[in-house]
Amino acid sequence: MKKIIKNIFSIETYNPSQEAIPYIIDTNSEDGLVIIDPGLHVKFIHELEDYGLDPGKINHCLITHEHLDHFGGCYKLKESNKNVQFYTHENAVKKIETKWINGMTFIYFFL
Repeated sequence: MKKIIKNIFSIETYNPSQEAIPYIIDTNSEDGLVIIDPGLHVKFIHELEDYGLDPGKINHCLITHEHLDHFGGCYKLKESNKNVQFYTHENAVKKIETKWINGMTFIYFFL
């Protein structure tokens, strides 16, 4: 994990040329942490603690589009925090819900 600026971190992936690079935003509020495109592997969750961040406080997950390398690890986020909310464009929801993450609730937004 790498601190970009205050409260914003990028997460190093196994193969950045073929995987999305996740970002974490610490809102310093009751909204907790926001993750953008968590990627395929969520092993970084344990690294959050090294920066004083609680993985159980990831309350919001933004998924920019429906490619697996952008949302494949979402089920692990749900295991860390059952109340995490997922956000994506309405055109991506059906593909994500039906093919990969059955049972998750998404809140739609327009990119």
